[in-house]
Amino acid sequence: MLLPPLPDRPSKAEAEAALAQLNELLSGYPFAGETEQNKKSVSRSAALAGLMTPVLRGAMRTVPIFAVVAPEARTGKTHLVRLCAALATGHDPIPNAGGHSPEEMEKRIETAALAGRAIMHFNNLPNGMVLETEGLCQMSSEGQVTIRKMGRHREGLCDCRATTIFVNGNNISVGADLVPRTLVCRLDAQTDQPGTREFTFDPIDDRVRGHRGAYLAAIFTIARAFMTAGCPRPATIHAVAGYEEWSRWVQQPLMWLGMDDPCGGMTEARALDPKLEEVRQLLDVLKKYRKEIAGRFSVADCAKLADEIISDLKGRPIYRRQDLRDLMMSHGKMDNRAFGHLLRRCRDRRVEGWFIKFVSDSRNYAVYQLVGPGGEQPKEKEPDAM
Repeated sequence: MLLPPLPDRPSKAEAEAALAQLNELLSGYPFAGETEQNKKSVSRSAALAGLMTPVLRGAMRTVPIFAVVAPEARTGKTHLVRLCAALATGHDPIPNAGGHSPEEMEKRIETAALAGRAIMHFNNLPNGMVLETEGLCQMSSEGQVTIRKMGRHREGLCDCRATTIFVNGNNISVGADLVPRTLVCRLDAQTDQPGTREFTFDPIDDRVRGHRGAYLAAIFTIARAFMTAGCPRPATIHAVAGYEEWSRWVQQPLMWLGMDDPCGGMTEARALDPKLEEVRQLLDVLKKYRKEIAGRFSVADCAKLADEIISDLKGRPIYRRQDLRDLMMSHGKMDNRAFGHLLRRCRDRRVEGWFIKFVSDSRNYAVYQLVGPGGEQPKEKEPDAM
């Protein structure tokens, strides 16, 4: 491989030409949200970031995770990760299988971390899987992970600051703490048989294998041109706390050259996060009965409301607040302890300005408060509210 000469102070025009080279590599992938007339999308930007990040990895202590998602098999998910790896390392990535249980997944992450590869690739995760893993969170945001040594009661520190993590699968999503750490690239061939499509060239065999140095030079040119321009920060950008170096080397240069924010998919990922849906459901129910729980409330107060019975139009007894009761049910019966865990898990998480606030109390049990946008609190209970 020969790296062509690089200009010391490349212009923006040279950076745009370099970006066009990288975009040409991606011309065969069906990025969601694109049309024949408009070849710009968040998913394309995330793919470009996936090409650039492993190449520039040595300049960054921490980098985000890349998730390649599609609704159908044979859409190009694995191939795209192979392209990123071939450009950065010259070799195909060694795939890792995902575990069906959280415990098994964590074990496989630890095993992959010990390998110390430049590309950590979890290939074809189970269809519809929600990926939640402390191991990947720590590797991405800290650059290091502590693992237990096999057969010993001792821990070892594994340095992952040279590793870029890729995951892919059909309709997989990320949840909990992985949401703000993951860039999502969605492919959609808009057909039920994506494997039958024909392509004009293979970007790996027909481009990167024979001209890898030219594509590496394109990435270096983009980074140098952005530095030469004074690193102008875009007016609007998705903040990535903990990834400031990555933002300066990858995210901001792409936006400077007119591409969409590669982190734009985090908003959709957050909306699909099942943990956030749990918070939203709890807040919706509490908002519905905010007059009844005005001021401070405890689990026992909610249980009292959930147990209240009224008669329907035919005189049959029914629970007055069945939706609240459903939230408090576990294994077919009311479970105050489980509902208390739910309140603790959801405290201080905001949805449209609403959140549950913990209020310390001297009566030796937890007391909470429902708070609305701007600190708005429900009015005190009315005499006939119950």
